[in-house]
Amino acid sequence: MRLEKQQNHSTAPWQALSTYISTYVEYETRSRLEAQQAQFIFMQHVRECNFSATLSLIARIAQSLMIPPRQRETRNTSVRRDTAKMPFVLPDFM
Repeated sequence: MRLEKQQNHSTAPWQALSTYISTYVEYETRSRLEAQQAQFIFMQHVRECNFSATLSLIARIAQSLMIPPRQRETRNTSVRRDTAKMPFVLPDFM
């Protein structure tokens, strides 16, 4: 029981970050399903201690957030029009 609590406590920051990733993906793609898939994949990388994949995903999101909001809005609008049916694809890190 104690070990289980410690494990839950140690993954709490990762779970908070996965929620942020889910929110970001949903904003970018306008798809809750894709957001849930991204969140699941992220937590799977964390559980498997695949830190390279975890950090790569975080870096991709951080890099896209560095785009000024006006340019991001323009980019999002044009991307959404062109690829409305295209799913958000996470790179395969395995």
